[in-house]
Amino acid sequence: MVLSVEWRSIKAEEIARKRSSPQYLVGMHPHGSFPFGGMVNGLTEIGDTTNLSVDPKGLSPAGKPLDQAGAEPWPREDTPSVHTRWFPHLRLRAAAASFCFWVPGMREIFLRCGIIDCSEPYMRRLLKQGLSVAVFPGGARESGFATPGVYRLYLRGRRGFLRLALESGVSVFACYTFGDEAIWHSLVDAPAWLSSVVQIAKESLGILPPIWLHLIPNRVPLTTVVGIPIDFSDLRPPPGEPASEENLDIAMSRYIDMLQSLFDANKGLVPGNHGSAKLVIE
Repeated sequence: MVLSVEWRSIKAEEIARKRSSPQYLVGMHPHGSFPFGGMVNGLTEIGDTTNLSVDPKGLSPAGKPLDQAGAEPWPREDTPSVHTRWFPHLRLRAAAASFCFWVPGMREIFLRCGIIDCSEPYMRRLLKQGLSVAVFPGGARESGFATPGVYRLYLRGRRGFLRLALESGVSVFACYTFGDEAIWHSLVDAPAWLSSVVQIAKESLGILPPIWLHLIPNRVPLTTVVGIPIDFSDLRPPPGEPASEENLDIAMSRYIDMLQSLFDANKGLVPGNHGSAKLVIE
């Protein structure tokens, strides 16, 4: 897990302000067939690669502000995870599809990990309690895009997480995991009968069963990049009122711009040969 190189372009004072919030809503991308990279790197202490060349005060090992630190090695290794060092006040819970809690065994694992149902009441309640929530906006629809070399997100029609952020008064930042798209080769152009079966499963269960061309996952590097939080305070509705459609459109536009910038700024820096990748956001 690494910080976006974009953090180097902003002043130390701005960095401190961006990190000071006690809670955030985190958009995780892509969903993939299963979001292994985002879940492991972002929600555990397992990931062992991070470019946190700064201490909690926003200084580099040389004692310079991050925006003046110069060309230090990127990424750096063997340092604590981003979400426990860079955001010291972060108490994070991930949200998963309701179907995950219907499956014996999976339900117990998810609950043990602190994962919650992605329904709005659960997430709104956690935000009111001061916790942060991570969501995968692309969900089941996006899982059908997962195949090596394809960087495709389903996002424009998923404004619920931004509505929740505006109405709850929390900032939002994105995390993009390079490599999640390449864990399995999925059958994109499935026969009509198979596509019908998959669609029925999606409508009935809320998940999109992937059609893999192989069972053993590819061994690929999974690098989760942490973006810069967006403050939507100018778009927040009065307490108790819903966010307007106009403000949701503006929020989505800002979020997409931020996500595109995050992707383009880091694609050539992370392992996995993503330098020529083009992100498609639907």
